[in-house]
Amino acid sequence: LEFCDCDAEDTDNAPEGRKETIKTTTVGDKVAEIEVTQKKEQEPVQQIGSGDHYRMTDLEWDPSGRFILTSSSVWGFGAESVPSDVGYTMWDLAGTKMGSETLKSFKQIGWRPKPRTLLSDEELVSVGRNLSSYTKEFNEEDIRASSAVDAKVLEERAQLLSDWIQWRRGQRQ
Repeated sequence: LEFCDCDAEDTDNAPEGRKETIKTTTVGDKVAEIEVTQKKEQEPVQQIGSGDHYRMTDLEWDPSGRFILTSSSVWGFGAESVPSDVGYTMWDLAGTKMGSETLKSFKQIGWRPKPRTLLSDEELVSVGRNLSSYTKEFNEEDIRASSAVDAKVLEERAQLLSDWIQWRRGQRQ
């Protein structure tokens, strides 16, 4: 790859097409480094994120192109040398580790496909047009629910205060 100052072992494009990951491996300590790059029209390629995953064997983009899964699976190593740190890590595009988990005998992970919508094209357009009215409805409903909870909390506090006042009166007598 001409635009990378590294020895790229593997590249993988995001589903939307403008972003790409570049995987490089330092064999000595088995650290796999990933770089996320972005190419906009008429602009040079720029790095937008990077991260390291020890013994990474697989990399996969989520269907939206906003997150990346890297994993270290037992299949990437010989049967006699399976490391104890196999598992997966989830990253955002900036290279921020969002979470990771180590799993014994971890083999593979994948993104769940985004299900198709049950709405027709006309219904989707209608929802888009009326989104502000839906937002107003839901905000009003949230306020009503919050008010009901607040009223209940205030009622409980009033009861506790009343009980405490009665107890104090009993203590004085």
